[in-house]
Amino acid sequence: MYKEKSAHFVYSFLLLFGLFSPTSINEVIQNQFYIFSSLIFLVVFIGFVPKKMSSTSVLCFLAVNISLLLFTITSPFTELTLGIFPNFFILSLLFFCDLKTVTVSRGIRSFFLLASAVLIIFGLGVILQIKTITDFILSFYSSSYETLLSRMIAVLKPVGTFATHSVSALFMFLFFFLNIYAYQKNKKPIYILFSVLFLIMLFFIRSNTSIFYLGIAFFLFFYLFRQGKKSIILFSILATVVIYFLMSNYSLLNDTIDNYDFSTIFDSNANGLNGRYAKGSILKPTIDYILNNPFSPIGLSYSPNLYYTDSGFILYLLRGSIILMVAIYIGVFKLLYDNILNKKLALFVFFIIFIFEIGYPILINFRMLFFLPFLVILLNHLDNYLYVKS
Repeated sequence: MYKEKSAHFVYSFLLLFGLFSPTSINEVIQNQFYIFSSLIFLVVFIGFVPKKMSSTSVLCFLAVNISLLLFTITSPFTELTLGIFPNFFILSLLFFCDLKTVTVSRGIRSFFLLASAVLIIFGLGVILQIKTITDFILSFYSSSYETLLSRMIAVLKPVGTFATHSVSALFMFLFFFLNIYAYQKNKKPIYILFSVLFLIMLFFIRSNTSIFYLGIAFFLFFYLFRQGKKSIILFSILATVVIYFLMSNYSLLNDTIDNYDFSTIFDSNANGLNGRYAKGSILKPTIDYILNNPFSPIGLSYSPNLYYTDSGFILYLLRGSIILMVAIYIGVFKLLYDNILNKKLALFVFFIIFIFEIGYPILINFRMLFFLPFLVILLNHLDNYLYVKS
């Protein structure tokens, strides 16, 4: 197996840089930060990440990049948005990762706990309206458009470094899942405490995505510990204590709970499936273009009449037709299935990400691109840790 004493530093760096590198200064979005992040990833990938070529990975890599470049040339639109290309290129590079050969020390769990703690501090800072924390987040983590993050924080949504509630919900769920899985392996209470706190974050995000993942989270917890009564009791006690503390000390939180309107969340025409796929939705012009021009993807070009977020499937079809969409999902599936040792976990992680793509193209989000290698390494480490310990 590929062994390197400093391997856990490499993948922990990807984790911490991916999660916490800034995207703005004084609430002004800095696009050059994304270019810098791409260069950092390339250096780490080329110098420290083991790679292995297969016919599938090569074909997917070529399909992603050639389709984007070719359809840029044939696009009916002349304005270009080349800034998105590094994200697609980095995603296609991940198809070559040979992460199953990497072994790391237990230090990687310390870095994971550190990242979890910082996300929780940021989240609680927003929920409890701690000005020092909210000002810091607003200053350094604004993205997408200038007022997005301030709107999220104003309504107590603990979006942390992710700016938008949907992306934040996915990461909060993934951190819940990793913490609960780590607890299952070594029974350290810190992991189950963090799991409870990430559930609190999901609850306060209050979106279609967060409610969906909350349901999966509770099912997952009781499935994993269906024969572990002590774990369920500990989880219940911690959850009760945390919720009681929050509810009894901050009246603003009580108001938030009182205003938790499920009908508004699910029936909103601005969010969820209705906001994306219903008649008159923001994606309707883009969907119409794809249906009316199935053989004229736009590559890296741009039209102000089309919309480019809120659906991975739609975005990939728009930019590279079925070729790009299929290549991306096959490549990501192979990345996860070939590298995660526990194949059931690989399928589960792919399912969670694939479902999320219905509402957002997370696979080209730079934080997710940095996070995926760490996710694979940590899951394998936890399974290997259990094996070595026994």
